[in-house]
Amino acid sequence: MIMNQKIRRIMNKNKLTLFDDFDEMQNWKEHWQDMPEFIVGDEKPHQQIIVSFKSKEDVEAFSKLINQKLTYRTKSVWYPKVERLKPSDYEYNVKSKYINKYPICIISKGRAETCTTHKLFESFGIDYYYMVEPQDYQKYVDIFGQEKVINIKENDKGIYYVRNFCIEWSKNNGHEKHWQIDDDLRGLFFRNMNEVKGFRDREKINNPLKMLLEIESFSDNCTNFGGACITHDGFAFSKKRDIDLNKMIYCFQLLNNNIQARYQPRTSEDVDFSVRILKENLVTMVFNKYSFSTPSSGSVEGGCNDSIDYINNGRKTRNLKLVETYPEWFTEYEKNGQSEIKPSRIWKTFQQRPIYKND
Repeated sequence: MIMNQKIRRIMNKNKLTLFDDFDEMQNWKEHWQDMPEFIVGDEKPHQQIIVSFKSKEDVEAFSKLINQKLTYRTKSVWYPKVERLKPSDYEYNVKSKYINKYPICIISKGRAETCTTHKLFESFGIDYYYMVEPQDYQKYVDIFGQEKVINIKENDKGIYYVRNFCIEWSKNNGHEKHWQIDDDLRGLFFRNMNEVKGFRDREKINNPLKMLLEIESFSDNCTNFGGACITHDGFAFSKKRDIDLNKMIYCFQLLNNNIQARYQPRTSEDVDFSVRILKENLVTMVFNKYSFSTPSSGSVEGGCNDSIDYINNGRKTRNLKLVETYPEWFTEYEKNGQSEIKPSRIWKTFQQRPIYKND
């Protein structure tokens, strides 16, 4: 200790440093600015209890009770279950111009101040575009900026028009595919199958980039890909397969821009469009391992509620048009004063399978 103090006094007196280039080594201070904050919280358990078992059967019973896998090597568990983080979960995502491969088109009408879908992407630097009518354009620009808002050139042409516009816009901009998403999504979830309970668990997705890239990669490897979507949160829990083939796609979808199919006016556009894709002998995919949530239908002003396809008893008009187009598959009837379509086995008609590049 005494020797160290003497050395410090000599160095200070003669203005010496341990390194000859000490001043140059201070350059890091110029660059170490606005770095992400990292805080380690208290990860200690509230309480620990030793539980003993008399038999293997008791271990298995306890495993089912807490819905966690226990083996002879298990020394401890957390309850409720704590997912082990991977190194990739610690990544700090810096905003960039374009992360996902294909553009995200968010279809919106009259909801500049109430749309929510962009909130799922913007915190992670995932680019998106609001596709809006000329009459709404400036309102959206004032909130999101001109670079995030696309003018679709026509007012009040209906939902079919803007969906077709997204196909042509993304195709003209050199993209093979594009995402087409509704504007009122509230959350995204990972729905892993719980083998013990027999239905899918629900875990909130904070950063959707991995999900987007997985579906994009899957579609790129399929030579007869028509379109895909993730499933609605209300249906996901009971889905048995991670991917359902040749079903209706809707709301949160990735579309192949090379398809011949286009959305049609004054019909049940998602059903009709999906059938048209399948009739091209392409496949559609519904990814049940992911889901999205929305507010209840009609609870938010704007959107489809203001579309020409939905006003003036538009539901009945759309259903009748669907029956007219596909009389062999659909029948319209009324229930409690509301137009309905009878359940159909139409999706079982299409038996084509995905053709993968590496097959």
